[in-house]
Amino acid sequence: MLKYWYLKLLALGLAVLLWFVAWGLASDTGEIKAVPIKAVNLRPGLAYALNNYEIDLKIVAKKEILDNLKAEDFEAALDLKNWEKGTYEQDIKLKSPSGVEVISLNPESVDVRIEDKTEKEVQLEGIIEGVPGSDYLVGSVKLDPEKAKAVGPKSEIEALNKGTARIKLDGERKSFSRDLELEAINSQGKKIRSISFTPLEAKADVFIFSGSNNKAVGIKPKITGVPLAGYWVSGISTIPSTIIINSDSADLSRVESIETSIYDITGLKKNKEATVSLNFPAGVSSIENIKEVKILIEFSSMEMTRELLGSVGFKNTPEGRRAARINSENIRVVISGPLSLTRTITSSDIKIEIDLKGYEPGDHRIELKVENIKTPEGIGVVSFLPNVVEVTIE
Repeated sequence: MLKYWYLKLLALGLAVLLWFVAWGLASDTGEIKAVPIKAVNLRPGLAYALNNYEIDLKIVAKKEILDNLKAEDFEAALDLKNWEKGTYEQDIKLKSPSGVEVISLNPESVDVRIEDKTEKEVQLEGIIEGVPGSDYLVGSVKLDPEKAKAVGPKSEIEALNKGTARIKLDGERKSFSRDLELEAINSQGKKIRSISFTPLEAKADVFIFSGSNNKAVGIKPKITGVPLAGYWVSGISTIPSTIIINSDSADLSRVESIETSIYDITGLKKNKEATVSLNFPAGVSSIENIKEVKILIEFSSMEMTRELLGSVGFKNTPEGRRAARINSENIRVVISGPLSLTRTITSSDIKIEIDLKGYEPGDHRIELKVENIKTPEGIGVVSFLPNVVEVTIE
Protein backbone atom coordinates (compact mmCIF):
# COMPACT_ATOMS: atom_id res chain seq x y z
CA MET A 1 0.00 0.00 0.00
CA LEU A 2 2.73 2.50 0.96
CA LYS A 3 4.63 2.05 -2.30
CA TYR A 4 1.71 3.67 -4.15
CA TRP A 5 1.56 6.72 -1.89
CA TYR A 6 2.69 8.99 -4.70
CA LEU A 7 -0.26 7.87 -6.85
CA LYS A 8 -2.69 8.77 -4.06
CA LEU A 9 -0.99 12.14 -3.63
CA LEU A 10 -1.23 12.77 -7.37
CA ALA A 11 -4.93 11.87 -7.37
CA LEU A 12 -5.57 14.24 -4.47
CA GLY A 13 -3.73 17.05 -6.27
CA LEU A 14 -5.76 16.47 -9.44
CA ALA A 15 -9.00 16.53 -7.42
CA VAL A 16 -8.08 19.85 -5.83
CA LEU A 17 -7.09 21.28 -9.22
CA LEU A 18 -10.37 20.14 -10.79
CA TRP A 19 -12.29 21.74 -7.90
CA PHE A 20 -10.61 25.09 -8.48
CA VAL A 21 -11.23 24.84 -12.23
CA ALA A 22 -14.88 23.99 -11.65
CA TRP A 23 -15.22 26.86 -9.16
CA GLY A 24 -13.63 29.25 -11.64
CA LEU A 25 -15.89 28.14 -14.48
CA ALA A 26 -18.94 28.68 -12.28
CA SER A 27 -17.80 32.17 -11.26
CA ASP A 28 -18.10 35.55 -12.93
CA THR A 29 -16.01 38.70 -12.77
CA GLY A 30 -17.69 41.95 -11.82
CA GLU A 31 -17.14 45.47 -10.53
CA ILE A 32 -18.40 47.19 -7.41
CA LYS A 33 -18.28 50.98 -7.61
CA ALA A 34 -18.02 53.60 -4.88
CA VAL A 35 -17.37 51.52 -1.76
CA PRO A 36 -17.17 54.13 1.04
CA ILE A 37 -13.97 54.38 3.06
CA LYS A 38 -14.58 54.58 6.81
CA ALA A 39 -12.11 56.01 9.30
CA VAL A 40 -12.27 54.88 12.93
CA ASN A 41 -10.59 55.44 16.31
CA LEU A 42 -9.45 59.02 15.68
CA ARG A 43 -8.47 60.97 18.79
CA PRO A 44 -10.96 63.57 20.14
CA GLY A 45 -10.35 67.06 18.79
CA LEU A 46 -8.90 65.80 15.51
CA ALA A 47 -10.52 65.16 12.13
CA TYR A 48 -9.40 63.46 8.92
CA ALA A 49 -9.50 64.36 5.23
CA LEU A 50 -8.86 61.96 2.33
CA ASN A 51 -7.92 62.51 -1.30
CA ASN A 52 -10.46 59.74 -2.10
CA TYR A 53 -13.49 58.82 0.00
CA GLU A 54 -14.52 55.83 -2.15
CA ILE A 55 -12.83 52.90 -3.88
CA ASP A 56 -13.81 50.70 -6.84
CA LEU A 57 -13.38 46.92 -6.73
CA LYS A 58 -12.92 44.15 -9.27
CA ILE A 59 -14.17 40.87 -7.85
CA VAL A 60 -14.82 37.22 -8.67
CA ALA A 61 -17.84 35.36 -7.29
CA LYS A 62 -20.51 32.92 -8.30
CA LYS A 63 -23.18 34.55 -10.42
CA GLU A 64 -25.93 34.18 -7.82
CA ILE A 65 -23.73 35.99 -5.29
CA LEU A 66 -22.44 38.59 -7.74
CA ASP A 67 -25.93 39.60 -8.85
CA ASN A 68 -26.93 40.56 -5.30
CA LEU A 69 -23.78 42.37 -4.15
CA LYS A 70 -23.86 46.06 -3.22
CA ALA A 71 -21.17 48.53 -2.18
CA GLU A 72 -22.54 48.39 1.39
CA ASP A 73 -21.62 44.68 1.59
CA PHE A 74 -17.92 45.60 1.68
CA GLU A 75 -16.03 47.40 4.44
CA ALA A 76 -13.07 49.59 3.54
CA ALA A 77 -11.51 50.84 6.75
CA LEU A 78 -8.73 53.07 8.02
CA ASP A 79 -7.77 52.61 11.67
CA LEU A 80 -6.48 56.00 12.87
CA LYS A 81 -5.80 55.03 16.47
CA ASN A 82 -2.97 57.09 18.02
CA TRP A 83 -2.42 59.10 14.81
CA GLU A 84 -1.13 62.65 15.23
CA LYS A 85 -1.62 65.67 12.97
CA GLY A 86 0.15 65.28 9.64
CA THR A 87 -0.15 63.75 6.18
CA TYR A 88 0.17 60.03 5.58
CA GLU A 89 -0.11 57.53 2.74
CA GLN A 90 -2.08 54.53 3.97
CA ASP A 91 -3.12 51.19 2.47
CA ILE A 92 -6.82 50.34 2.65
CA LYS A 93 -7.94 47.29 4.63
CA LEU A 94 -10.92 45.60 3.00
CA LYS A 95 -13.40 43.09 4.37
CA SER A 96 -15.51 41.28 1.78
CA PRO A 97 -18.45 38.85 2.02
CA SER A 98 -17.92 35.10 2.08
CA GLY A 99 -17.54 33.59 -1.38
CA VAL A 100 -16.13 36.77 -2.92
CA GLU A 101 -12.54 37.14 -4.13
CA VAL A 102 -11.25 40.69 -4.60
CA ILE A 103 -8.95 40.94 -7.62
CA SER A 104 -8.03 44.62 -7.32
CA LEU A 105 -8.76 47.86 -5.49
CA ASN A 106 -8.70 51.27 -7.13
CA PRO A 107 -7.05 53.07 -5.46
CA GLU A 108 -5.10 50.67 -3.24
CA SER A 109 -4.04 53.46 -0.88
CA VAL A 110 -5.15 56.97 0.03
CA ASP A 111 -3.52 60.13 1.31
CA VAL A 112 -4.78 60.82 4.84
CA ARG A 113 -4.56 64.30 6.32
CA ILE A 114 -5.06 64.59 10.09
CA GLU A 115 -6.07 68.10 11.19
CA ASP A 116 -7.73 69.97 13.99
CA LYS A 117 -11.50 69.53 14.09
CA THR A 118 -13.53 72.70 13.62
CA GLU A 119 -17.09 73.77 12.86
CA LYS A 120 -19.11 76.56 11.28
CA GLU A 121 -22.68 77.34 10.30
CA VAL A 122 -23.50 77.02 6.60
CA GLN A 123 -26.49 77.68 4.39
CA LEU A 124 -28.44 74.62 3.20
CA GLU A 125 -29.44 73.99 -0.40
CA GLY A 126 -31.72 71.41 -2.00
CA ILE A 127 -30.48 69.77 -5.20
CA ILE A 128 -32.99 68.12 -7.53
CA GLU A 129 -32.04 64.73 -8.99
CA GLY A 130 -34.44 63.08 -11.42
CA VAL A 131 -37.62 64.53 -12.93
CA PRO A 132 -41.27 64.93 -11.90
CA GLY A 133 -44.18 63.45 -13.84
CA SER A 134 -44.69 64.21 -17.53
CA ASP A 135 -45.93 67.81 -18.07
CA TYR A 136 -45.16 68.73 -14.45
CA LEU A 137 -42.63 71.26 -13.15
CA VAL A 138 -40.61 71.60 -9.94
CA GLY A 139 -41.24 74.90 -8.21
CA SER A 140 -39.48 76.22 -5.15
CA VAL A 141 -37.76 74.06 -2.54
CA LYS A 142 -37.88 75.15 1.10
CA LEU A 143 -35.62 73.58 3.71
CA ASP A 144 -36.20 73.59 7.46
CA PRO A 145 -33.82 74.51 8.99
CA GLU A 146 -32.25 76.84 6.44
CA LYS A 147 -28.81 76.53 8.07
CA ALA A 148 -26.88 73.80 9.88
CA LYS A 149 -23.60 73.36 11.75
CA ALA A 150 -20.90 71.58 9.72
CA VAL A 151 -18.15 69.72 11.63
CA GLY A 152 -14.94 68.31 10.18
CA PRO A 153 -11.27 68.91 9.30
CA LYS A 154 -10.26 72.57 9.40
CA SER A 155 -9.17 72.89 5.75
CA GLU A 156 -12.37 71.38 4.36
CA ILE A 157 -14.68 73.27 6.72
CA GLU A 158 -13.02 76.56 5.78
CA ALA A 159 -13.59 75.78 2.09
CA LEU A 160 -17.19 74.63 2.60
CA ASN A 161 -19.86 77.15 1.58
CA LYS A 162 -23.06 75.13 1.94
CA GLY A 163 -24.67 71.89 3.00
CA THR A 164 -26.71 69.89 0.51
CA ALA A 165 -29.91 67.87 0.64
CA ARG A 166 -30.39 65.61 -2.40
CA ILE A 167 -34.03 65.55 -3.53
CA LYS A 168 -34.59 62.50 -5.71
CA LEU A 169 -37.61 62.66 -8.02
CA ASP A 170 -39.23 59.77 -9.86
CA GLY A 171 -42.33 60.96 -11.68
CA GLU A 172 -43.98 62.84 -8.78
CA ARG A 173 -47.12 64.82 -9.71
CA LYS A 174 -47.90 66.40 -6.33
CA SER A 175 -46.05 68.63 -3.90
CA PHE A 176 -44.50 66.74 -0.98
CA SER A 177 -42.44 67.00 2.20
CA ARG A 178 -39.51 64.71 2.95
CA ASP A 179 -36.79 64.42 5.62
CA LEU A 180 -33.40 64.30 3.89
CA GLU A 181 -29.83 63.60 4.97
CA LEU A 182 -27.48 66.60 4.88
CA GLU A 183 -24.24 66.16 2.97
CA ALA A 184 -21.12 68.08 2.01
CA ILE A 185 -20.56 67.70 -1.73
CA ASN A 186 -17.30 68.27 -3.61
CA SER A 187 -16.89 69.70 -7.12
CA GLN A 188 -17.39 66.21 -8.63
CA GLY A 189 -20.72 65.82 -6.87
CA LYS A 190 -19.38 63.21 -4.44
CA LYS A 191 -19.98 63.16 -0.71
CA ILE A 192 -17.19 64.42 1.57
CA ARG A 193 -17.56 61.77 4.25
CA SER A 194 -15.31 63.46 6.81
CA ILE A 195 -17.85 66.28 7.28
CA SER A 196 -20.98 65.81 9.38
CA PHE A 197 -23.90 68.10 10.18
CA THR A 198 -26.02 69.06 13.17
CA PRO A 199 -28.87 68.37 12.71
CA LEU A 200 -28.30 65.31 10.53
CA GLU A 201 -31.39 65.96 8.40
CA ALA A 202 -33.53 68.78 7.07
CA LYS A 203 -37.20 68.77 6.10
CA ALA A 204 -37.67 69.63 2.42
CA ASP A 205 -40.95 71.05 1.14
CA VAL A 206 -40.96 70.55 -2.63
CA PHE A 207 -43.62 72.26 -4.73
CA ILE A 208 -44.72 70.61 -7.99
CA PHE A 209 -47.10 72.18 -10.50
CA SER A 210 -48.75 71.31 -13.78
CA GLY A 211 -46.75 72.54 -16.76
CA SER A 212 -49.84 73.78 -18.60
CA ASN A 213 -49.44 77.53 -19.25
CA ASN A 214 -46.60 77.60 -16.70
CA LYS A 215 -42.80 77.63 -17.06
CA ALA A 216 -39.89 76.93 -14.72
CA VAL A 217 -37.09 79.51 -15.00
CA GLY A 218 -33.92 80.29 -13.09
CA ILE A 219 -33.32 83.38 -10.99
CA LYS A 220 -30.45 85.58 -12.19
CA PRO A 221 -28.77 87.57 -9.39
CA LYS A 222 -27.51 91.04 -10.37
CA ILE A 223 -24.62 92.75 -8.57
CA THR A 224 -22.61 95.91 -9.05
CA GLY A 225 -19.33 97.26 -7.67
CA VAL A 226 -16.09 95.49 -6.73
CA PRO A 227 -15.12 93.86 -3.41
CA LEU A 228 -12.25 94.94 -1.20
CA ALA A 229 -8.83 94.75 -2.88
CA GLY A 230 -7.42 91.22 -2.69
CA TYR A 231 -10.85 89.57 -2.68
CA TRP A 232 -13.12 88.22 -5.40
CA VAL A 233 -16.67 86.90 -5.70
CA SER A 234 -16.23 83.13 -5.47
CA GLY A 235 -19.92 82.24 -5.50
CA ILE A 236 -23.33 83.79 -5.87
CA SER A 237 -26.69 82.06 -5.56
CA THR A 238 -30.29 82.64 -4.58
CA ILE A 239 -32.86 80.83 -2.47
CA PRO A 240 -34.93 79.64 -4.22
CA SER A 241 -32.83 79.23 -7.38
CA THR A 242 -35.83 78.63 -9.68
CA ILE A 243 -39.47 79.67 -9.76
CA ILE A 244 -42.58 78.81 -11.75
CA ILE A 245 -43.99 81.71 -13.78
CA ASN A 246 -47.22 82.14 -15.72
CA SER A 247 -48.90 84.80 -17.80
CA ASP A 248 -52.20 85.47 -19.52
CA SER A 249 -50.67 87.91 -22.00
CA ALA A 250 -46.86 87.58 -22.28
CA ASP A 251 -45.02 85.05 -24.46
CA LEU A 252 -43.28 82.85 -21.88
CA SER A 253 -41.05 81.27 -24.54
CA ARG A 254 -39.08 84.54 -24.55
CA VAL A 255 -38.52 84.47 -20.78
CA GLU A 256 -35.44 82.42 -19.81
CA SER A 257 -34.80 83.85 -16.33
CA ILE A 258 -36.02 86.40 -13.82
CA GLU A 259 -33.50 89.01 -12.66
CA THR A 260 -33.14 90.31 -9.13
CA SER A 261 -32.78 93.96 -8.22
CA ILE A 262 -29.14 95.13 -8.25
CA TYR A 263 -27.09 94.56 -5.09
CA ASP A 264 -23.94 96.64 -4.43
CA ILE A 265 -20.86 94.69 -3.21
CA THR A 266 -18.43 97.61 -3.14
CA GLY A 267 -15.76 97.15 -0.45
CA LEU A 268 -17.11 93.84 0.88
CA LYS A 269 -14.89 90.90 1.87
CA LYS A 270 -17.08 88.74 4.12
CA ASN A 271 -19.83 86.45 2.85
CA LYS A 272 -23.07 88.38 2.53
CA GLU A 273 -26.70 87.33 2.81
CA ALA A 274 -29.48 89.74 1.84
CA THR A 275 -33.07 89.87 0.58
CA VAL A 276 -33.63 91.31 -2.90
CA SER A 277 -36.77 91.84 -4.95
CA LEU A 278 -37.52 90.16 -8.30
CA ASN A 279 -38.01 92.16 -11.50
CA PHE A 280 -40.74 90.43 -13.51
CA PRO A 281 -41.43 91.33 -17.15
CA ALA A 282 -44.78 92.99 -17.80
CA GLY A 283 -47.65 90.54 -17.51
CA VAL A 284 -45.53 87.80 -15.88
CA SER A 285 -45.91 86.65 -12.27
CA SER A 286 -44.88 83.85 -9.93
CA ILE A 287 -47.44 81.08 -9.54
CA GLU A 288 -46.34 80.83 -5.88
CA ASN A 289 -46.56 84.62 -5.43
CA ILE A 290 -42.81 84.86 -4.78
CA LYS A 291 -41.73 88.51 -4.98
CA GLU A 292 -38.41 88.40 -3.09
CA VAL A 293 -35.54 85.94 -2.79
CA LYS A 294 -32.51 85.54 -0.55
CA ILE A 295 -29.20 86.29 -2.29
CA LEU A 296 -26.00 84.63 -1.02
CA ILE A 297 -22.68 86.16 -2.07
CA GLU A 298 -19.40 84.39 -1.19
CA PHE A 299 -16.03 86.15 -1.15
CA SER A 300 -12.59 84.56 -1.17
CA SER A 301 -9.14 86.02 -0.78
CA MET A 302 -6.95 85.64 -3.82
CA GLU A 303 -4.95 82.65 -2.64
CA MET A 304 -2.53 80.32 -4.35
CA THR A 305 -1.46 76.73 -3.70
CA ARG A 306 2.02 75.50 -4.63
CA GLU A 307 4.17 72.40 -4.13
CA LEU A 308 7.79 72.99 -3.13
CA LEU A 309 10.67 70.87 -1.85
CA GLY A 310 11.61 71.66 1.73
CA SER A 311 15.06 70.76 3.05
CA VAL A 312 15.51 68.72 6.24
CA GLY A 313 17.62 70.05 9.09
CA PHE A 314 18.34 68.90 12.67
CA LYS A 315 18.53 70.47 16.12
CA ASN A 316 19.57 69.21 19.56
CA THR A 317 21.84 66.55 18.05
CA PRO A 318 23.41 64.61 20.97
CA GLU A 319 26.89 65.92 21.85
CA GLY A 320 29.59 64.17 19.89
CA ARG A 321 27.05 62.66 17.52
CA ARG A 322 25.85 63.49 14.05
CA ALA A 323 23.02 62.57 11.70
CA ALA A 324 25.11 60.54 9.30
CA ARG A 325 22.43 59.44 6.88
CA ILE A 326 18.85 60.26 6.01
CA ASN A 327 16.64 58.47 3.49
CA SER A 328 14.99 61.66 2.20
CA GLU A 329 16.75 65.02 2.38
CA ASN A 330 13.83 66.82 0.75
CA ILE A 331 10.12 66.73 1.60
CA ARG A 332 7.36 67.60 -0.89
CA VAL A 333 5.34 70.31 0.86
CA VAL A 334 2.10 71.80 -0.46
CA ILE A 335 1.64 75.36 0.81
CA SER A 336 -1.19 77.86 0.52
CA GLY A 337 -1.51 81.58 1.12
CA PRO A 338 -2.29 84.96 -0.41
CA LEU A 339 -1.40 85.10 -4.10
CA SER A 340 0.98 88.05 -3.77
CA LEU A 341 2.97 86.27 -1.06
CA THR A 342 2.82 82.63 -2.17
CA ARG A 343 4.20 83.25 -5.64
CA THR A 344 7.38 84.76 -4.14
CA ILE A 345 8.09 81.74 -1.92
CA THR A 346 10.94 79.42 -2.95
CA SER A 347 12.11 76.05 -1.66
CA SER A 348 14.75 77.79 0.46
CA ASP A 349 11.91 79.38 2.49
CA ILE A 350 10.53 75.96 3.51
CA LYS A 351 12.44 74.39 6.39
CA ILE A 352 11.80 70.98 7.97
CA GLU A 353 13.34 70.88 11.44
CA ILE A 354 13.76 67.56 13.28
CA ASP A 355 14.54 67.53 17.00
CA LEU A 356 17.04 64.75 17.84
CA LYS A 357 17.00 65.36 21.60
CA GLY A 358 16.98 62.05 23.47
CA TYR A 359 17.82 59.88 20.46
CA GLU A 360 20.57 57.27 20.91
CA PRO A 361 23.04 56.21 18.19
CA GLY A 362 21.50 53.89 15.63
CA ASP A 363 18.74 53.83 13.03
CA HIS A 364 15.51 55.70 13.76
CA ARG A 365 12.17 56.20 11.99
CA ILE A 366 10.95 59.69 12.85
CA GLU A 367 7.41 60.79 12.08
CA LEU A 368 7.04 64.33 10.76
CA LYS A 369 4.31 66.66 11.99
CA VAL A 370 3.03 70.01 10.73
CA GLU A 371 4.88 71.61 13.64
CA ASN A 372 8.20 70.44 12.10
CA ILE A 373 7.64 72.52 8.96
CA LYS A 374 8.58 76.19 9.15
CA THR A 375 7.06 78.58 6.60
CA PRO A 376 7.01 82.37 6.25
CA GLU A 377 4.33 84.37 8.06
CA GLY A 378 0.94 84.06 6.34
CA ILE A 379 1.76 80.77 4.59
CA GLY A 380 0.00 77.57 5.64
CA VAL A 381 0.93 73.92 5.13
CA VAL A 382 -1.72 71.92 3.26
CA SER A 383 0.05 68.54 3.08
CA PHE A 384 3.47 66.91 2.88
CA LEU A 385 5.06 63.60 1.82
CA PRO A 386 6.81 61.50 2.92
CA ASN A 387 5.62 61.82 6.49
CA VAL A 388 8.32 59.55 7.98
CA VAL A 389 12.09 59.92 7.60
CA GLU A 390 14.75 57.36 8.46
CA VAL A 391 17.78 58.83 10.23
CA THR A 392 21.04 57.16 11.24
CA ILE A 393 22.80 58.76 14.22
CA GLU A 394 26.50 58.05 14.67
